[in-house]
Amino acid sequence: MAAKTRDLPASWLSEDVHREILEYIDLEDGKGRANIHGIIQPFHIDTHDEGSNDCLFPPPLRGVLQDCLLFLIRCLQPYMARIGMKNYGNKTKYDQVDSRKKLFGILDEFGAVSYSSRLVHSMRESEANIIRRWQCGLLRAEQFELLRIMVSKMLEEVGTLLIMEDVNYVKEEQRYTEMYRVLHRAWLSVFKFFGDERFRSERLEKLLIKYLAEEDVNWDVVRGAGAATRSKEDSQLVFVKLKYFWKQKYRYHGKDLRNEDYSRFQRYTILTQRRLNRPLGRLAQ
Repeated sequence: MAAKTRDLPASWLSEDVHREILEYIDLEDGKGRANIHGIIQPFHIDTHDEGSNDCLFPPPLRGVLQDCLLFLIRCLQPYMARIGMKNYGNKTKYDQVDSRKKLFGILDEFGAVSYSSRLVHSMRESEANIIRRWQCGLLRAEQFELLRIMVSKMLEEVGTLLIMEDVNYVKEEQRYTEMYRVLHRAWLSVFKFFGDERFRSERLEKLLIKYLAEEDVNWDVVRGAGAATRSKEDSQLVFVKLKYFWKQKYRYHGKDLRNEDYSRFQRYTILTQRRLNRPLGRLAQ
């Protein structure tokens, strides 16, 4: 699909989704093509004048990919604009804590557009497991179903967070952190488990599908696992960076969430940590 060549047919999107995305691009074009290109390109939609309709997305995953696209333009992108993080790309001061990166990372695991036909072949072995295994006929229906369930639940959780009523500035940090946490966990689930080349057990796949269909849940186990995971996450560097970013946002933006001036912000680095003279664990608290 190309943004300016309107007569190109959709390569894998349905007509309705294709039309809605084109309308979204038309709406955003007036605000600067570079911005919309940076947002749409990670979804492997070619916004150049001469695009390609050929792509490498496994057909069983294209439904959830469409859901992700619609979620981006209907929910996530408007929210990011509302908190002053509309632009996307490595040149922003908040690129290291941009929740959209996690969403795009999941889709990078699901496929690739082949207008750069050497893309898949140039990836490291660990970066294209799902594509390669699908091309070789090694992905079973149960594994596709697990991936679809995981992405659908991820969108449901993030969507629930985003439709909550407006909250004060401190609460907004909590909302963003929880949204980032959900997307980060989903990305890890794909990269380290469901999409890993070592995940080859048909018996395990069927057991997981059966377990997910059961209505009875031991909530004590769920809450215990959640608490342990959260404790480990909060000491990881990515969540330390997130805490530091919001600390700067408090300092320079006050209560103006829509403020897009990040000129005084610093990216989190080890030097930043040393200047603050705080151990990593304390900064994460």
